[in-house]
Amino acid sequence: MSNTAQEQRIIAAYESRGMRGLKSVAVSAYWCHDSRSCLLLYVWRSPDGLLFYRPPYKIEPGRNAGLSTESGRAANTTDGDNHWCAVGGVLDDMRRWLPMVLELRCDHVEEEVPGADLLAVADAATPGKPTRITI
Repeated sequence: MSNTAQEQRIIAAYESRGMRGLKSVAVSAYWCHDSRSCLLLYVWRSPDGLLFYRPPYKIEPGRNAGLSTESGRAANTTDGDNHWCAVGGVLDDMRRWLPMVLELRCDHVEEEVPGADLLAVADAATPGKPTRITI
């Protein structure tokens, strides 16, 4: 697991407060189209800018082997295989890296969402009234 200190703080902020605790500052939430509605990405406004949390997810082993490398799995999974770690970050940083995509995944969805789209939705949203996006 190779999260930076900043990523760890953002992940901890989400995991300790959850969606209810962050609702007043939330700007967008991306959900899986499946009936179980897996959370794919949560974005909120903080004094440090727009922050995001991408929850841990699992990919079926056969599919996972084709989508990733052995070194990537070793560095970014909890089991060295197909249980991927949560990711936290500063969405505003994507402004410097455009064009860039963020991969949103669960057992049902594999989607690369352009950073410009994530930023546009977040910028247009009112904190406390998060835009819900279903993928």
